[in-house]
Amino acid sequence: MSARRNNWFKRLFGDSASDSSSARPQGSSDDSFSTPTPSPSSSSPESPEEPTPTEAEVEPVPARASTPVNVNSSPYLTVFDPSTLEDADFYRRMRVTLQPLEIAEASGGTADFGPHAPVRPFSADTLIRLTLDMPRDGAEPTPPQPRQAATGRDRKVSMHATFPLNEQTMADRGPVEDLYRMGYRNLWQELIDSDLHFNEISPGPKEKVWAFEGTSPYIGSAPIFLEELIEKFLPQIDMDSGVLFTMPSTGQMLVRDVTAGMELFHTIGLLATASADEYFKSPDKISPRLHLWHEGQIETISDIKMPEPGEQQTEIQIKPTAYLMTQMNEGPDAPEDWMKGFGSPSDDPDDPDDPDDNGPDGPTPPPVA
Repeated sequence: MSARRNNWFKRLFGDSASDSSSARPQGSSDDSFSTPTPSPSSSSPESPEEPTPTEAEVEPVPARASTPVNVNSSPYLTVFDPSTLEDADFYRRMRVTLQPLEIAEASGGTADFGPHAPVRPFSADTLIRLTLDMPRDGAEPTPPQPRQAATGRDRKVSMHATFPLNEQTMADRGPVEDLYRMGYRNLWQELIDSDLHFNEISPGPKEKVWAFEGTSPYIGSAPIFLEELIEKFLPQIDMDSGVLFTMPSTGQMLVRDVTAGMELFHTIGLLATASADEYFKSPDKISPRLHLWHEGQIETISDIKMPEPGEQQTEIQIKPTAYLMTQMNEGPDAPEDWMKGFGSPSDDPDDPDDPDDNGPDGPTPPPVA
């Protein structure tokens, strides 16, 4: 983890991600939901300001809110008036989450990323959004439970919705930077106190990814803490080489470190197809696209082309960055006849196969039905 990122985390909690004593990789036996204890900090361009202790250490207060009503298939849009919540309950429910761009635009408040905006940029297809945790059917937020079967995960996810905040619904709740700080802290606490775990998916000798899953409905927002979670769960990964990741649904995050040659090529294909499969079968979608984290920057390197009328297959389009193409070219097992010139602009400006002199598009894994 970079020094700047580590300082950002320390401003949130007063310690580093690897030193966080409450983090238990295979789940938590603590059945109580707790808001992180505040510690003095200074402002940072990467981190919201510290909330006051009275905001951060309040005991849960029963909500005066009416029962949230799900108005469509999206878990983000509910009929609810947040002004009916007491401050204590409002702060307890604060979360930052990853929200698909199209849903964020539909729910409003995405016109800019100003200091008072409820959204922050994350990737080409998602935003970080201030939300309230709103269990459906009038249920109170439930503490993390021991690991259950997949049906248990589906059951828990289906009981939750998140209410997207905007400038009007955040009015009179204190500085926006304080709300962001509480949202980050509550999300981290939600993740590490849950049964968050990872499984290795390896269908072939050169194909391997790690799937983070659990019963929390916020695992799809785990990329917000990508560096911290990898340091804690997968310390063998060299972050300097970069990490490929996807967040297809609210219940899953897929990751793999950037390698080289055929292994990297197959990794990209496996990540893209596994992400698309989870995305299309899940009711709680985020994004099927593949992302690269490298040197603190996030780039989206894939897209989905939906079938035209009469077609039956969805096409996954992969467009690796120059760095990824270099890694594939430099691999010890990269076949020359296949990889030669891959990702390198043509030397011939009149090449009809490369009119923009940007080189060929990246490899495209087999279509996913």
